[in-house]
Amino acid sequence: MKVSELHECLERMKKVYPFKDEATSIDLEHNPVKSDLTVSINTYDEDNDVEINMTATARYWKLDGSNS
Repeated sequence: MKVSELHECLERMKKVYPFKDEATSIDLEHNPVKSDLTVSINTYDEDNDVEINMTATARYWKLDGSNS
């Protein structure tokens, strides 16, 4: 996984939930089925007392919808 792909995964996750970088942990795990890395984050929403876990893999398209 390239650094740009990691950033792209994190930006897609932030569209789902706007987590704070300083309060969020990250884990990179090899996915043997896809021969790719999986990005997992874990954060906590204090206002709602909810733990949030999200997982994503690199996509072959950019956030703006254009092909990379």
